[in-house]
Amino acid sequence: MDAFVFEVSTEVAHKVGGIYAVLTSKSAQMKKNFKEYYTVGLYDPKTAAVDFEPVLKHPFHNAFMKLAEQGIKCYFGRWVGANKADCILIDASGLKPKTNEIKTALWDDYRIDSLYSSQFFNDMVVWGKAAGMVLEEILKLDKFGRKPIICQFHEWLTGAGLLHLHKAGTRAGLVFTTHATTMGRTMAEHGEDLVSEITHGLQHGKTLDDARAKAYNIEYIHTLEKACAHKADAFTTVSKVTADEAKYLLGKYPDSMTLNGLAIQNYPSMEELSNMHAENKQRVKHFVLSFFSPYYYLHTEDCLYFFTAGRYEYHNKGFDLLIDSLAQLNEKLKKENSKKTVVIFLWIPAATKGGDVEVMDNIALFEAMEEETMGNLDEIREHIIDSVCNGQLPTKAKVFDEPFLYDLKQMIVKLRSKRGTNPPICAMELADQNDLILRVLKEKGLDNSEDDRVKVIYYPTYLSSVDGLLGLNYNQAITGCHLGVFPSYYEPWGYTPLEAAALGVPSVTTDLAGFGRFMKERDGGEHSAIRVLERHAKGDNVATQQLTDYMHYLLNTNRKERVAKKIEAKRLSELADWQKLIKNYLLAYEIAIKVAQKRRPLTIK
Repeated sequence: MDAFVFEVSTEVAHKVGGIYAVLTSKSAQMKKNFKEYYTVGLYDPKTAAVDFEPVLKHPFHNAFMKLAEQGIKCYFGRWVGANKADCILIDASGLKPKTNEIKTALWDDYRIDSLYSSQFFNDMVVWGKAAGMVLEEILKLDKFGRKPIICQFHEWLTGAGLLHLHKAGTRAGLVFTTHATTMGRTMAEHGEDLVSEITHGLQHGKTLDDARAKAYNIEYIHTLEKACAHKADAFTTVSKVTADEAKYLLGKYPDSMTLNGLAIQNYPSMEELSNMHAENKQRVKHFVLSFFSPYYYLHTEDCLYFFTAGRYEYHNKGFDLLIDSLAQLNEKLKKENSKKTVVIFLWIPAATKGGDVEVMDNIALFEAMEEETMGNLDEIREHIIDSVCNGQLPTKAKVFDEPFLYDLKQMIVKLRSKRGTNPPICAMELADQNDLILRVLKEKGLDNSEDDRVKVIYYPTYLSSVDGLLGLNYNQAITGCHLGVFPSYYEPWGYTPLEAAALGVPSVTTDLAGFGRFMKERDGGEHSAIRVLERHAKGDNVATQQLTDYMHYLLNTNRKERVAKKIEAKRLSELADWQKLIKNYLLAYEIAIKVAQKRRPLTIK
């Protein structure tokens, strides 16, 4: 498309949440489709130091000088994480004295009610205003008078910038993208039956009364979000799920759906993934052995490793449904006298006081045993070779010397010291002693008893290769597992099951998640490598049983069948490749350009 594009987000070169993944994975396609593509973000010296390369010579020098006089400091360079896309970072701190003036104008012009807004809202409104002023100044340059221009704003945090350009009557096409409505997320978090309310409201042609937002003290965000949706030249959301949500909560159905994708070509091939699975599964196995061996022996040859991950949104992320399903599966496997065991990791960050002392002690003991064994391998090998060369079978006395056996006996005594007690459930010491997830796991009987066929490792910290626990980053840990489970209630898109599939790991999502709805239209059945649970209008019991059945099915597959599932998962992930989904952005831009040209026709200089 022959146009200039400026894409604005607070997550440009500033990794905070899912929008960072959207923009970085999409960047190659944006650079391919647009000769001049600029990202615009919030300047944070800490993240900019590692994700931003300054460029001193650039065409915006004079514009930046003018903006500096107004208290707006700008930096130009390359965004490292986004294929080095051109990047403008904005420090709006000098504009803060005008906060009330900016908020008053938003009320006068758009009825955005921010009298009792939070400090975070105020900061974002000031920054958004600054972003709008930066773009307005830049677009005065002669080079931008020859082609159509797109200014895309992600989420309400950038909304004041869009409204600034709208009021200025810019000739740029203004695109507003909401990845999740604030009211929708808030209502779901508070246990309201959001899905039923949206369905009923749309059936009867109703929209949400703005007064509902006041009950949650978020009317300032809601009214800003709503104004942006209505004033944009093209309003987009990331899924059909969010489109329906926006129609009911914001009173505007999107002009286009800009679905989230991945740059699949950046992910390892199946051959590479096969090697990664073998290597990382061994790391996972060793961690599991160190976690459980002091209490009882775990037959790891009969284990499969499952995981879930996400923000600590107990209901929204479906952790409640997952725990119910795990409890069902545990009882089912016990009744069957199954030898199979599920070890499921809950990678859900929460406030902690550090590593659990008992767990850390177990890991240290296992590592000492591993080092002792590895340190003697060369000598053991030589003893075996010497024996065979002498025409004799190696004997224990010949292969294992007394000091080595003595050390092993001491380790065995230590390993057996905790027999008769249960392993911990959580790998770290939680700050909240009444943590909801931990409490419900115990209530459901998932306490890691020896006879449990479902073992749980609650891992409340971000995965890292230097975390002193599992010692793998997120992608490495995924490839060491057999299934990712994400039974969300509220999930506008949901990258986690897609990322798992791209790494050759089967995954579970739901038809209440944007990605789940996308995959349901391409339904692969109840045994699909991307299983879509039915939560919409079915009730939790149906989805809980479906999840139990799927986990039970996968647990009882053989290695050849699991390899086939991995290949299928990888293939299905390609349906959400940016090479295919970028067309949705191009459509949104075409819509915005047409509307903008009616407002101010393009004049060629």
